[in-house]
Amino acid sequence: MFFTAAGSTFDIGDLRANWAARQVSAVDFSSEVWVPVEGVSSLGRISGEWQTEETASPDADDPDNPQMPTVLKSARPAKTMQVVAAMVAGDAGQMAMLAAEGIVHPVTFRLTAADGSVLRFVALVLGADHVFDEAANVMSWSFSLKLQSNILREAS
Repeated sequence: MFFTAAGSTFDIGDLRANWAARQVSAVDFSSEVWVPVEGVSSLGRISGEWQTEETASPDADDPDNPQMPTVLKSARPAKTMQVVAAMVAGDAGQMAMLAAEGIVHPVTFRLTAADGSVLRFVALVLGADHVFDEAANVMSWSFSLKLQSNILREAS
């Protein structure tokens, strides 16, 4: 499955009150009302690295050499995503993103690639920052998301 970013759309869905982070399936999104977020210029990346613990013991046979640490994966934090959208006055999707940033409950999201492939997930909107980059000459929003589910992927 190959997803292209150019021509993609990003939609916000319904609020999930009393949501506990968990795996989702298509059934979880069967009755969504999707609202497009206009002006999206960057979908960033969805990322989240494992936290690690290092342990090292001196080599009793060769105490003069540096210790060789053993690295163990210890915890996997929730993934994050950054979405940047040019400010579009009156855009219902951007207004929904701003409203979601002001509440404690997560909402659903849908990313549709140009080829029709779809990613859906549940996330908290943790921040809505103003972006006044001089180079782009476009005032934008930068929305910070923290995923509260897996990413459901569907090919076109």
